[in-house]
Amino acid sequence: MKIAKIIVTSVFGIASVILAYMLFDSIMSEVELTKSIEKQENAIKAKLIQIRKAQVAYNTLYGQYCDDWTSLTNFIKDSNLVVIDKKEEIHQISYEVNGTTITMDSTSFIIDTINIVKVQDSLYNNVDFEIEKIALVPNTSENFELKTRLEGVVAYIEIKDAAPINPERQKHGKLDPLKSGSLEKSTIKGNWEKK
Repeated sequence: MKIAKIIVTSVFGIASVILAYMLFDSIMSEVELTKSIEKQENAIKAKLIQIRKAQVAYNTLYGQYCDDWTSLTNFIKDSNLVVIDKKEEIHQISYEVNGTTITMDSTSFIIDTINIVKVQDSLYNNVDFEIEKIALVPNTSENFELKTRLEGVVAYIEIKDAAPINPERQKHGKLDPLKSGSLEKSTIKGNWEKK
């Protein structure tokens, strides 16, 4: 009887140690997964910001956003931005109408070209950014989803993580996939940024 009691106690003791380890391992796996998701989402946010910079420069020059990755890559590598200095001067002018002197302000602008710089140098100088991989979601082989729309003179853009690793950002999840811009609103903000 004593041996049976020792055996049963030993089996329960070993089982409880195994269950405790499995519980600990499960919790640590969840913690590691959460850290991995956070690291990936931070990399995606940083990349979306870099893409957004290029798209803003493209929109400034062409009045619309670039709708394909090859053209955007070529724009970053091959195009130039003009750096200007714009000064406003206000002059008073006077003229006479029916014996009454009217004085009003007249504004003129002086625009001076200061420099011409490559887009790549202007936007990504001293930044670790691979232009050739601009379309790729970090640490994956998936491209960001890129959509643009031009309505009159208003340009819209949406750049979205097409295959999020965060289960809450996947289809039917509580959160939307990380994205910058919107096709409905004239904004280029990321959906993670405060409104």
